[in-house]
Amino acid sequence: MSISVIHLTDIHMVADIERNTILNRREQLYNACCSVLCPNDTTVIVISGDIAFSGKPEEYDCAFDLIYYIHDKLKSYLNNDVKVLMVPGNHDCNFDGDISKREELLAKLDIAKNVDQYILEQMTTVQKNFSEFSKCFFKYDLNNLCNKYVMDCGSTKLLFQMVNTAWMSQEHEEPGK
Repeated sequence: MSISVIHLTDIHMVADIERNTILNRREQLYNACCSVLCPNDTTVIVISGDIAFSGKPEEYDCAFDLIYYIHDKLKSYLNNDVKVLMVPGNHDCNFDGDISKREELLAKLDIAKNVDQYILEQMTTVQKNFSEFSKCFFKYDLNNLCNKYVMDCGSTKLLFQMVNTAWMSQEHEEPGK
């Protein structure tokens, strides 16, 4: 039995379908995946952040079209289930709306101390659209900074640890900080 991981990252979907190059090339992406996969392979698609450009619901609508298309066609081709796992990136944060409470907490946050559930909930409010989107494939729990998924592959188990490194992201960040 073969185990295959398809890794996608930095898709940066925008609401304007015409500007989503990868969405317009989804058939080529599917064909590229098929060129290295064999029927009955155990396959997981891992998306490591920046699915959206700015965390807006309509950007996730476009992302859904792409991911569902690839997932559904691969599932049929492989004659096997295909799991989709994902973690948010900084572009999956929607900074529109009132985030003043979040900014206050961020300014005085001491990450050397334990971060309680209230602070985590406030900090991840900007990732709610990502969380809703993830439920279509794999529910990413924003209440945990690290989500785990164990894939049973016969006599082998494969552990995926998806760490939300974007929970402290800001709209105008300085690289390296």
